[in-house]
Amino acid sequence: MSFASGGIVEVDELHGDRGQIFSRFRAPLLEGRCGDLPIVFVKALQGTRSAEAVAAEKSAAPAAAAAAAAASDVMPVVKVAADYRSPAGTARSAREVYGAALGALPVQKLELRPGQVLAAEVSFHAPQGSFVEIFVALLWNGFVWPFLFVAVGARSILGSLVSVLFCGVGLFILVATVRKILGRQRLPRVEVSAEPAYLGDELRLHVDQMGPARITRYVVGVRCEEIVKYTVGTNTRTERHEVWDTTLFDEPGTHVRLGEHWTHDLRVQLPAEAPASFESANNQVLWTVRVHAEIAGWPDYDEGFAFRALPRPAA
Repeated sequence: MSFASGGIVEVDELHGDRGQIFSRFRAPLLEGRCGDLPIVFVKALQGTRSAEAVAAEKSAAPAAAAAAAAASDVMPVVKVAADYRSPAGTARSAREVYGAALGALPVQKLELRPGQVLAAEVSFHAPQGSFVEIFVALLWNGFVWPFLFVAVGARSILGSLVSVLFCGVGLFILVATVRKILGRQRLPRVEVSAEPAYLGDELRLHVDQMGPARITRYVVGVRCEEIVKYTVGTNTRTERHEVWDTTLFDEPGTHVRLGEHWTHDLRVQLPAEAPASFESANNQVLWTVRVHAEIAGWPDYDEGFAFRALPRPAA
């Protein structure tokens, strides 16, 4: 037995079952795949058997074949997940199929919670958070209002008019931002039967609107859109293209009192030919459940609740 310069044991001189065990460790160690070592170790141990064990296995083979023939009418099972068995041929969800690979795929990384009625509760999707929106509005107003005071103090008519114009824009941004934030305080809880969902499958939705809210119109739909960001000179522009859209519910609302819930259970067939969810630095294919509510005496809201739609792998 000799030692390599990196401290790895050479196993060419080892023979027998023990040599086979150590030789299987060499490739993961050399390639830096230390996480594979437990699996290699288990497989190596499973591959080492004594002559008595081999003889016993051969003698038991006819009995095992007879038992298999007697149980041929029993549906076989296949392992689909750790500690879970289901009948062979059972359809597996997209989350089971894609599994941990979802973290590496170029798709949206969503915050999900277990649903109360369906599989998962999805959150509303906003390009930027409420904190960013209010910060931008306050920054704009904090920058332009001092110029108005300076212009008025200097009795500059032109400067005052320009400052009033910019202050008006700042007030509009601030009011719109506050209304949007207040509207989001009445957002419903949206749940989906599968996340991610398969393109071409039926997706069930559960929309729970909580009170108090005097709703005059309520619209629920599903939309797929492409979002592209590009730069022109020093300006960054964003374009949105609607790929697919369907309305599932559009009716006059109702008065939802404090503590009450107004729920809707809906179904939608996702088109198989539509583009799958995708996200990169400048491009995105976004699937959302759209909910629009017009509320008397309160700011309206029109928000999307993002979910992922992925293609079904070929059999």
